[in-house]
Amino acid sequence: MNANQEHLLKMVLEIDELCRKHDIIYFLDYGSMLGAVRHEGFIPWDADVDISMTEENYNKFKEVCIKELDHKTRTFCDNRMNREFPSVYGHYIDLETCRMSGHTNFWDYYCGQSIDIFCLIEIPADEEERRAFIDRFYAYDEYCNESYMHYKRKTESVMSLIRHYQEEGERIGKENLLRKLEGEIFGREYDGCDTLMAASARGFDPTPLVPREAYQSVHETMFEGHMLPIPGGYGDLLTLFYGDSYNLFPAQPKKYSIMSNAGIPCRAYVDDFLEVVDRDRMLEDRLKYKNVEVGEGYLETQIQTGFYRALAIRTRNMLRRDIRELQLDVDEIIASGDRDRLMVLDRVFDGFFTKQLNVGLLYWRLHFAIGDDLEYAAMYLLFHIRNNRKAIDRLFWLRRENGLPLTEKMAALKSDMAHIRNIKKYLLYKDYEKAKEELDWALVHYPGSREVKTWYLQYLTETAEGPEDLAACSRYLDQLRQEAEEDMYMKKAEGDICYLSGQTEKAASIYAKLKETSNDGMLLLDIRRKEEALKLQEGNK
Repeated sequence: MNANQEHLLKMVLEIDELCRKHDIIYFLDYGSMLGAVRHEGFIPWDADVDISMTEENYNKFKEVCIKELDHKTRTFCDNRMNREFPSVYGHYIDLETCRMSGHTNFWDYYCGQSIDIFCLIEIPADEEERRAFIDRFYAYDEYCNESYMHYKRKTESVMSLIRHYQEEGERIGKENLLRKLEGEIFGREYDGCDTLMAASARGFDPTPLVPREAYQSVHETMFEGHMLPIPGGYGDLLTLFYGDSYNLFPAQPKKYSIMSNAGIPCRAYVDDFLEVVDRDRMLEDRLKYKNVEVGEGYLETQIQTGFYRALAIRTRNMLRRDIRELQLDVDEIIASGDRDRLMVLDRVFDGFFTKQLNVGLLYWRLHFAIGDDLEYAAMYLLFHIRNNRKAIDRLFWLRRENGLPLTEKMAALKSDMAHIRNIKKYLLYKDYEKAKEELDWALVHYPGSREVKTWYLQYLTETAEGPEDLAACSRYLDQLRQEAEEDMYMKKAEGDICYLSGQTEKAASIYAKLKETSNDGMLLLDIRRKEEALKLQEGNK
């Protein structure tokens, strides 16, 4: 851990102590959850901590902080507690430090190093009501925050709500309107609610919309030497937030702003700042600038939408032209399952993938209407040729955002994806009975999948109990080597077989090489655990 992470851990343990004392359920979430599962601590390049709580627990935590914190050194704040605070979600704040970032608030005393605490609120199950609720939330978020534009994308529905709130606020007073809106957003229960929303300004990735079921149980896991809670459905959440490759280190890790933990209270920075500025004038100017940004966000949404609609038509026409000129029968090629022909078709779809799956375009929620049959073909290619299920998720998501139902074939493909993902999830949970059920299904339906076979090898090694089981592992490993070039997962299986059969020196040698070459964090974490076990064995001799 670096100094910033050590300081954040200290604050997390303070939160943990408060929550356990008062029976408040909380979860390490988002990147902190990924760090707990993949690293047993912080992601090495991470510089913040994300915590989530259901609304009931969030409100309990807020009351506990008000009553029990020493507010000279620690506090908790959100916009409902202090209208000048720009975030609708909570921050647990160390007032003895100052957090330096692009959004540091040097005009108040709440700019210390902080931990984000997201309130998970219920949203309607009905699709139309859900969209209206989300629009209302983002309009409310912009209206109550006078400092920063939180969310650039401003649709007509969101923008009209913001204008309405501004007019209504002038008539009845902003505080009265905010209390009315908060009564419509917070503290609500909806029949059939299966989705929660993290009350934050996050607009796209990772999604603020999360499955309610994932937070209905708690899983205690190691985090920097301490057992801390993450959501019981962490396997599904990690896939939702970071895709199927959440176990792999990114090629270019996200960089965060540096936070100061120098022991200088944020009050000192604020006092110095306020000596040279007119605070009221500054906040008035910030509000004017923020409103300009909101208006520009609306104009940009219109411009981007128009541009991408034209691009979508051009992309669709070019795709259809290429298919026609190459005389490709898309349905027949897919039905054949012939990989060489599918590769030809995949190259034809390459331009569509590049444009439709561009992160910027996804941010604007723009769906290229190429037709259901061609879109299913695109999903099929992403699944069977590119092995990119995250991209398929995004196509599903775009259809939902644009009110388009799934066709029967799309729904079947989505079901197949769930089966495949369940294998990885149950292996992660070490629920080997369920993992075996899904593996049996996948080996029948996708007998040529290298990924499935690798997971089956993992299952064999993790459930091996004696010489016969280890021999079966070795035979299956030899079979895979004959079918395909050896990869890090085969090497890992070889090391595990040696480890389980008592060939500790050979296992240690294989693990050492993998530590130099592998980018799979889960694989490396398992190696670290086995190496620690080997050291204990040596120490006990």
